[in-house]
Order: sequence, then C-alpha cells, then structure tokens
Amino acid sequence: MYSGNPLSLVDTAGVTVTADNYASELAAGNFAFAGNSGNYSADGDNYNIPNVTSYSQKHDRKSYQYTGVPDSGVITHSQFAQPAFSANGTEGNEKIDQFRNPGYADTDFTVKKTTLIAERINLELRMDAFNLFNRVNLNGVDTNYNDTSANFGTTSGTAFPRYLQLAARITF
Repeated sequence: MYSGNPLSLVDTAGVTVTADNYASELAAGNFAFAGNSGNYSADGDNYNIPNVTSYSQKHDRKSYQYTGVPDSGVITHSQFAQPAFSANGTEGNEKIDQFRNPGYADTDFTVKKTTLIAERINLELRMDAFNLFNRVNLNGVDTNYNDTSANFGTTSGTAFPRYLQLAARITF
C-alpha cells in the first residue's frame, strides 16, 4: 500500500498558520496530517506507506474484481491509518509484501513436426498455444490508500487470454 497524495497539514488548534507563526505552531505540536494527506516523510516523494491496523485479506477471486462498491475489494480503507505527525517526517508501519496479489497460472503448449522434403530441405510445421486452458489471470490490485474511489483493493484488468500461433518454416 502507498499514499499517492502530496503532503497536506491542518492546524489542530484552529489557528491560521502563516510564515510568522509557523515555527511556534510547529513547536507547540498543533499540526496534524490532513485527511487526504500523503508524503508522510515530507521528502517530496508522494509514495509513502501508511500504518496498518490489520493484515487480514480476502483470498477468493471474486473479491479481487471491481464491483463499483467502495471497500468491497480484498483490502479496505479501514485497515489503514495515517501515521502520527512528526516535524521531521515519518513513515507508516506497513511491512513490505504482506498483502497478496491474485494468483497467476498459465500453461503453454507447443506441437512441432519436421518433415524432410528433399535431401537438404526440411519443412517445419508448428502450433503454439499460450494460456492453453484460458485461465483468467487478474492484474495487480490498486494499492493507492488515498484513492477514495471503488477501485481501492480491486483489480480492473486481466492478463492475456488464450492465444494460438501457427507457423511454417522451410530450412535448406
């Protein structure tokens, strides 16, 4: 998971922050991350991780699919929270690779026949089948925590379906 939004702060004391009082408000601890804030480390890179409250995840293939209903995917917004504000920046507590993407499986199959036509001339006929059993392989899950649409926690695309390829080659 990551937060793709830029840094956004709010003043928790209700004071309008200006360049003149910024340092005193910061020292008093009157800042917090705004609800849609990202870039928790304040380094200019908008790909920071939030805190995780639960690593539970649905694993059935139907939950990976986009339904148009917010938080209906394999993960939900309620499993994440913004880290506590720090003047020096902070990162969340999420451990990398703790959430699973949908499984991927495909079987490729090739049939090839080489026939001698003349003394030094061969004809090769070949058929290749990619994803022979036509298994639906879902693409990766939308992991932008600040994506408030129904896309979060779901996948909106699939990998390639079955493909067949026929080929003929003459070698001499």
